[in-house]
Amino acid sequence: MSMALNREQLIRRAVTGLRNDLGYKGALIVIKEDVEELRRLPHAVPIRIGRRGIGTIVVPVDHWTLIDQELLEMFAAHIAVALRNIQFFERIRSTASGADRSSISSSDRA
Repeated sequence: MSMALNREQLIRRAVTGLRNDLGYKGALIVIKEDVEELRRLPHAVPIRIGRRGIGTIVVPVDHWTLIDQELLEMFAAHIAVALRNIQFFERIRSTASGADRSSISSSDRA
């Protein structure tokens, strides 16, 4: 059984953490390339890999504080790192399975 999370599992766990552990009831994580429209929402924090926005955390709260902003920015940074790690892992797995197929076909020719 693989211990690696896929992208959807990661997002589900992160939303559960936002709602249950951090108390942001109704929080959402939206992953999409065009995050500009989401940045205009009140109480939204972008998820970025480098300078590229890959998603947004949207939190419906009545009172937004600097602590909320900083906490969610830190949470968004952790999500971005985890998503990037998933991308790297999938790329490595894909490359490895391609190499395995290549070595199998080479040994078939021998």
